[in-house]
Amino acid sequence: MLIPVNSMKRISEWLFFFFVATIPISSLFSSKAMVICIILALVVNYKDFRFSQFISRSWDLIIYLGVMVIGLLQTSNLVQGVKNLETSTALIGVAILFNSFRKISKREITLAISSFTLGLIIALAIVLMNAFITFILIEDQKVFFSNRLTSILNSHPTYLAYYIIATFTFILYKFYYDAPDRSGFLFIILCLFLYLMLILVGGSTSYVSLLLIFSFFLLKYFLDPQPGAKLKVTIVIILLLVSLFVVHSLKVTYKDNYWERSVLWNSAIKANPNPLIGVGTGDYKTVLNDYYLSHNLEEFAKESYNSHNQFIQFYFSNGIIGLIILVIMIGRPLYLSVRSQNALGILLMFPFIIYGVTEVFLGRYQGVVFFALLHQIVIYQYYSLKSQFSLKAG
Repeated sequence: MLIPVNSMKRISEWLFFFFVATIPISSLFSSKAMVICIILALVVNYKDFRFSQFISRSWDLIIYLGVMVIGLLQTSNLVQGVKNLETSTALIGVAILFNSFRKISKREITLAISSFTLGLIIALAIVLMNAFITFILIEDQKVFFSNRLTSILNSHPTYLAYYIIATFTFILYKFYYDAPDRSGFLFIILCLFLYLMLILVGGSTSYVSLLLIFSFFLLKYFLDPQPGAKLKVTIVIILLLVSLFVVHSLKVTYKDNYWERSVLWNSAIKANPNPLIGVGTGDYKTVLNDYYLSHNLEEFAKESYNSHNQFIQFYFSNGIIGLIILVIMIGRPLYLSVRSQNALGILLMFPFIIYGVTEVFLGRYQGVVFFALLHQIVIYQYYSLKSQFSLKAG
């Protein structure tokens, strides 16, 4: 018996939400789920797929990948270059999935973010439970912090920290603007849990990002004080903000390693032999490690550190041309959010700039797929709001 087309479309949409939920849990499983979703979406929704819309809403992602492809032409380590390019194809994969929907409305966007939130809570519960079990066995408190905590998911704590910040942002926004007063208990539980986990996996960059997000809601409330849910959110934010300063001042978090990022930034800039086009998509490790060794930075070479700055890293690998495209790709959703007065879009995308200064968030699948998800959510929010304004004007 054949499944009706409408039912197949509904299945493909729910599989998309399932894929989104797997992003924080397992990069291996998530990447496979994305491929399955793309194949099913293109087969079932091929009539709804509009190539012109795909280009107009994803052109910056396409150009970014194009720059990486061109970078392969000057790469001696072609295998590494292809691996880097393969990781970045998640940008286009997520864009294809979004474009396969018949219509992206506020409901679908909320479902996508809610699916990710559910997946993140499951992922955090897994790492916390594993840490408790490990602690009982070996009695080492370091299992609750940083890489030791997230190792069971094969995830770097940097990515998990930003997952938490973005989810924190969505929850604060949702409860501040949409949630009824009676849901306050759930809001407090979610905030406390996410805050605790951020303390365990995050660092200074996470604190700065969270501080800016807290500041937005506090400023919003003080400019327009209102009772009910808005007051509850404000009180919780003030308490967490005070706690954040205390935790940071006491240096509660544990760090396995520390290095001067300024040295890494300076090394990547000076090691670039061709500022216009960079060293190539696959050669950045080799060239940078050679620079470390020739400048008495053997420890950095041993660990094969990248520049720990997304902007410098892409300048190093793909030159000034690549840097310009990267700025456009990050700045476009922010610009459209400002243009449409979409506060949530600004809050979700702005921390990428902060993380971009201290981390290479597009260096792994976890960062690439998450950036692509938020990029497309903000882009589709813009076109949805633009459509609503057009209807009102008519």
